[in-house]
Amino acid sequence: MIELKPGIYLQIDPTNKFKTINFTINFLEKATKKNISKRALLAQILENSNAKYQTPDQIATELEQLYGADYSFSQYLQGNISVLSVSSICADPKFLPTTADIFTDLLADVRLALFQPALETSADAFDTTIFQREQQNLSHRLGAYLDDKQYAAMLATRQLYFGEDAPLSSSSLGTLADLQQITADNLYTYYRHMLAANEIVITVTGDVTEAQLRKLFDWPELVARNREKIALYYAQPLFQKVKSMQQQADVVQSKLNMMFQAPVHYYHEGYFAFLLANTIFGGSAQSLLFMNVREKQSLAYYASSSFDAFTGTILVQTGIDLKQKQKVIDSITAQLSALSTGQVAQTLVDNAKTLLIDQFAMRSDAPFGRNLRYLFQFLEPRVIMDSETFKTKIQQVDLAQIQAAAAQFKLQAVFALEGRRSDENN
Repeated sequence: MIELKPGIYLQIDPTNKFKTINFTINFLEKATKKNISKRALLAQILENSNAKYQTPDQIATELEQLYGADYSFSQYLQGNISVLSVSSICADPKFLPTTADIFTDLLADVRLALFQPALETSADAFDTTIFQREQQNLSHRLGAYLDDKQYAAMLATRQLYFGEDAPLSSSSLGTLADLQQITADNLYTYYRHMLAANEIVITVTGDVTEAQLRKLFDWPELVARNREKIALYYAQPLFQKVKSMQQQADVVQSKLNMMFQAPVHYYHEGYFAFLLANTIFGGSAQSLLFMNVREKQSLAYYASSSFDAFTGTILVQTGIDLKQKQKVIDSITAQLSALSTGQVAQTLVDNAKTLLIDQFAMRSDAPFGRNLRYLFQFLEPRVIMDSETFKTKIQQVDLAQIQAAAAQFKLQAVFALEGRRSDENN
């Protein structure tokens, strides 16, 4: 990792494996609930407009001239850290029938998007028309997310576990209430703060050199900033009693979610055992939840688990008939008990190992996957980059270690979105 200036870092993956050059520019800060909506809206405004091009169509026309080059903005949370990222891709110029430097041209467009937004002429504020357009678009997107009952149930489960005021309980787009509080001028003030204060990590994958990138990213807008040490991992004490909540909704298919806590961090001791335990429990189509709860017992329309090592949580999500609720809870508990006592076939363990190894290798063959992993390595130096080392670590985990990891899944919250029409339709 190269420090270009205090608080601004460059990671280069110099390879001729790909026919493209891919780069991300990541702005990092401590996550706060009030800033999630700001960063989500800011990402949309910067992606869809700037001082030169006022609409997405105009930007698309410009990028078409660069042989299909593209960039996009996104915002997400990783543990306690909020990441606003611009991801970009272009063809490696040496493969194009032109002498133009497409990579340099794309960087110029990204620089324009980042540092020259469309503003009001008489105020320190984003252009009102563009601001209102993107605020409305984001409001519609967020509304569509919340209309998805599976997504809404997931958010409610997170709120039950993390607490309603915690950043990790929010949608990646924030909340409608917070979004409506944002104005063109207060967002512009926040934008200026982000550019000046956020830690910046730039990752580049492609046939490039350090000297070339140092020159290309020598942007005067990237000023030195204080290095803020942010605790990456979220942690909270175990509840003395499992939290439970039910909500009613006019839907046929009820949702039943369970949140477990696990004492593990990303790539720290025991990580690979927990990764395998979750994969066997509900993290694949060959898992215990899928094969038993869904397929053999027909208790769920879907049943899966997801593992977040940045928050130490395992989230089980199911779609069920309401009258089967207790049977589903009992079956999920039985699957975890079977795993924690080693009552699983060796083929399940072997299949889980193969799946994780293959997934890691696939991400290693994708430039953006590599760029994301470099960002994670910046946040957590223990992160493994090469496939062979990852494969070795996975293969070294035995069933006893997987059992021990599963035994540490501690149920913390149960949320049910109960459909009023479930019983009368079944």
